[in-house]
Amino acid sequence: MAPERTIQGQALRELVELPQVIGGLDEASLREGVELFEGLADRIVPRLQPSRPPRWSSWPTTATPT
Repeated sequence: MAPERTIQGQALRELVELPQVIGGLDEASLREGVELFEGLADRIVPRLQPSRPPRWSSWPTTATPT
């Protein structure tokens, strides 16, 4: 739930009706987060954090003038 993204006075309704993206650092923390929201939200979207950081060096770079 992102309070800054809810319509004033509609937070509880949106918590139930809108999909809730649940994240975790590992399987155990993801499972606990999902269990917490299972009784509240109609739809849960579980997401596990990548095991390694993204490879920034693979991003395209722009040439700088010399």
